[in-house]
Amino acid sequence: MEKNSYPRKLEVWIVRDLVERSPLPKSVINVLLHYALVVKNNSVLPQKLVDKISADWSEKKVGTPEAAIQLVRTLAKEAQTAKQQRTNQSRYTPNKVTRKEQLPKWLVEQEAKKVSNEQVEDSEVTLTDEMNERFQAYLKRKEGE
Repeated sequence: MEKNSYPRKLEVWIVRDLVERSPLPKSVINVLLHYALVVKNNSVLPQKLVDKISADWSEKKVGTPEAAIQLVRTLAKEAQTAKQQRTNQSRYTPNKVTRKEQLPKWLVEQEAKKVSNEQVEDSEVTLTDEMNERFQAYLKRKEGE
């Protein structure tokens, strides 16, 4: 009811199978389902999670809902600390050794050729400007004749 959703067929089957086969009391199963859906914020009941937790709790012989709630709290704390550790690890990067690679000779030569070609193109632009000025001067002289 807390999720404001309806139980799907698979979820009904998971719960029915859990109640029939598990040695856990129904009140403990109820806490387990609450943890899997509400605390973990799942929209559907994950079967692997339910099976894993029920097997763990059966081995630990959890018989009361109070003991189940204590286990849920420890699981939540462990998940929170694991999340913080992952966050801290992603923020902190130890002294990374960066490797700078040498450029191959052919690339260095190609870059040098590019630079010289650019200089030639720039000089061509000035030549065309000079030629344009000469042409304009020639046209002015032609008009005067």
